[in-house]
Amino acid sequence: MTSKTRLLLGSIFLSILTFGLGYFVSKGSGKPISKKNDKVVTASSQLFPYLNPISECIRQKGMNVDELMSFRPKIEQRIDDFCKQYKGVVVSYYFRDLNNGLSIGINEKQLFSPASLMKVPILIAVLKEAETNPGILDKAIQYNERDFSMVDEEAGIAKVDGNLYPVNVLLEHCIMYSDNRATLMLMALIGKDKLIKVEDDLNLHIKNEYTEQTNFVSVKHYAGVFRILYNAAYLNESMSERALELMLKSKYAGGIRKGVAADIRIAHKYGERDIINALGEREAIQLHHFGLVYHPTKPFILGVMTRGPVSKVEKEKLISDLSQITYNEVELQVKHSSPESRKNFLKDL
Repeated sequence: MTSKTRLLLGSIFLSILTFGLGYFVSKGSGKPISKKNDKVVTASSQLFPYLNPISECIRQKGMNVDELMSFRPKIEQRIDDFCKQYKGVVVSYYFRDLNNGLSIGINEKQLFSPASLMKVPILIAVLKEAETNPGILDKAIQYNERDFSMVDEEAGIAKVDGNLYPVNVLLEHCIMYSDNRATLMLMALIGKDKLIKVEDDLNLHIKNEYTEQTNFVSVKHYAGVFRILYNAAYLNESMSERALELMLKSKYAGGIRKGVAADIRIAHKYGERDIINALGEREAIQLHHFGLVYHPTKPFILGVMTRGPVSKVEKEKLISDLSQITYNEVELQVKHSSPESRKNFLKDL
């Protein structure tokens, strides 16, 4: 097995596929095709409901583009309290308002091991190939149990030896259930050269000396992947929409998902860097969660990355708390967005 192969295996199933992520400007998502009662309707907003609905600087009715006031002190207080309680813990937080620019970064330069967050770039690589070769999504791949005897699988979907699995189904397993074996099958399908091409296109950076414990991705760095999907800035609109639809169906119910109202849709992915201790028990040494939260008038990106000597349960609780603080703050400010209401709201602060 080559060092590159070991690196790829390590990132996702107790090893590491390395990447860094550049940032992309948003691009237009379609021209207005009709106007009724001052509501701008675009082709893209009808066909691609999970992409950026604001096209060519046109404000779509119902979208709030007023800038939020920073709520950084509330986030900092919760993180500070947590780090005082659990010595040696490192927490990074990143918020980005997708309508009008407020961003909050706390410890955003800290580096972490991304673990299963790396499944999203693999998803992008497969969908990039599907742009010019759409038949690949229906291609069936045979599952051979002997090839995966050493692959750790915590949350994946059981597969039957010898059965064929369409690429569409494997993508669902990979993203919705964080399935390691499905991910390996997709990596073998797409091939090293095409994966490297996607990495290069996205300004990803790989070093051969990285191991499964290498910290090399920051919270702000990784949040960029959600922006490029939301703005269809790398994949075309159809494939960006497909990627977000899969992440909207994620079965992970903790972290960010738990802190946001149940009726609000979230395209999200978590990553857990863990080890098996001497007792054979799984220990989460890093836990991360990123989400594109489809607030009806203020969609935003939220990312939290954590590492240090505290249980997964406590890390999940922290991420959930930070998510709830963030969501409640956005909700509160949106409700007070009229000039008069905002004036009174500011007086009460």
